[in-house]
Formats: sequence, C-alpha cells, structure tokens
Amino acid sequence: MNSNVQITTGNGNLPVVLIENNAATATIYLHGAHVASYIPKASGKDLLWMSSDSLFEIDKPIRGGIPICWPWFGKPNPVENPGAALQHGFARSFDWSVKGVNYIDEDTTSVTLVLYSTVDSMKLYPYCFRAELEVIVGKTLKLNLTTFNTGLAPMRITQAMHTYFAVGDINQTEVLGFDGISYIDTVPGAAEVNCTQSGSIAFNCEVDRIYEDFSGTAIIDDKANSRKIVVKKSNSNTSVVWNPWINKAAAMADYNNDGYLSMVCVETCNITKDAQFIAPGESWTLSTEICEEA
Repeated sequence: MNSNVQITTGNGNLPVVLIENNAATATIYLHGAHVASYIPKASGKDLLWMSSDSLFEIDKPIRGGIPICWPWFGKPNPVENPGAALQHGFARSFDWSVKGVNYIDEDTTSVTLVLYSTVDSMKLYPYCFRAELEVIVGKTLKLNLTTFNTGLAPMRITQAMHTYFAVGDINQTEVLGFDGISYIDTVPGAAEVNCTQSGSIAFNCEVDRIYEDFSGTAIIDDKANSRKIVVKKSNSNTSVVWNPWINKAAAMADYNNDGYLSMVCVETCNITKDAQFIAPGESWTLSTEICEEA
C-alpha cells in the first residue's frame, strides 16, 4: 500500500491526524500534539496506553499516549511563569497545527506539528517561541520536539515526552537499563529521597522517580505480552519512571481505576539540573524513539 495521511475527527470532536503505511498506524490529536496510538503491523498491538476515562475537551490535557510537557515540567515556577497554574506546562492543552507531511517511503511517514507563541501564551510564559513536533511513523516511532527561541531574551525550558506504555500486567513488568543510576524518589512519604537503582525496576506500589545523569536506553520487559519495548533518546540526561498504583489512580478523574495494571510511564526529559537555556535565535531538540522486540 502507499502511505496515507488524513485529518478527521476523533473523541470529543477533536481533530486527529491518522497515519497508515506498510509498517504501522498512528493517531495524533492536534490538541496538545498528542500521539494517542502507535501500532506496528508486525504485531498488531499498540505500544501506547490510553485511559478509558480520558477527557477529550478543548481546555484539558488528554490522559495517556504521549503528552508533551512543555515549557515546564511539574508545577510552574511563579517567578519564571507568572500567572501560570497548569501542571506540566500549556503545550498539552493548546491546539497545534499541521506544518507539513513527508512521505519518506512506503514504510515511513512523518508529520510535523507547530505551536507559536501568542498573546495568551505570553501571559503564562513571557517568551517568544516556535515549538515543532516531528512525528516519524515507521518500524519505529520517533518524536523530535524542537524549541526555537524567536525572541530577544534567553529562555529556560524544562520538558518531557510523558509516554504511557501499554503492558499486559504491571505485576509481570520490569524496566531495565537504570541499574546503578541515582534517582529522586518523589512519592510522598518515601523513606529515602535520594537513592540509587539496584537491578531492574519492578512494581508493587506507587513508583514516581526522576533518574538523573541518564542518557541511555531503557527496556520495558512486558512479560505478559511476550515483548520488550525499547525506549531510546537523545539530548536528554533525565528520565522519569511512573506508575500511580491504586490510590492515586482512583483519585484522578480522567484515569480509569484499574488502569495502573496495564501501563507504565518511561519519560524522556530535560528536567531538574538538565533544564535547557536557549539563546535568542537558537533552538534545542529533544528526541525519543520507541519500538518493540519479541
């Protein structure tokens, strides 16, 4: 077949870009530049998890898939982001537009989405910018998030591709690649805050960890689905691994209560001491690439 790209209507009557080629299919919401699905044709299984209770509303982020946390991660800084209250920035709650489509070959298609600074964004983040997300759909899924400083002042960003991966059973899932890496345990009441990973990451309670000084490859061993999901990245020295577990899952209105059993987040980030400063006229690209292996 030839590569096919179409814009249609998705949940909540929000516009979506549907991509299909010989290697895979993908769904991208223009709201938040949000990749909601990536299904390699080799297996027919989605690598991404979506909450069945996700809100598809114009002023709210979508739960699941790959939210774009930008231009800040976590809570806003009241000095740098005056008037802002949104967790994880505003990019995931704003509408992006299609800048271009590239049919690379029968196995590979790319779509580039763009977000410009506006009067509304300047109230939250007082900098002139252009943000572009290139989504390359093929035998792997690759995302390149580029921030252009189009203003006259240096700008600071923290950011993440907050990827929700689908797994068959969290109790049979391990995340590999972080052995010996220091991390910050951000679960409230954690016995220790500054820790070092020993072996693989397993799940039997809430996990919310910032791994610092990590630029390597993570592997999600999804035993219940007899597959491994490989997560590569570049221009990133921080990663987050997250599963909300029972109580936090129940407390989130847009997250189905049993969703924690079938997902894990492995996030590609520039956060904490990995924050990026972009000079006027300069740019910074954060990239991640995911695929599955039997």
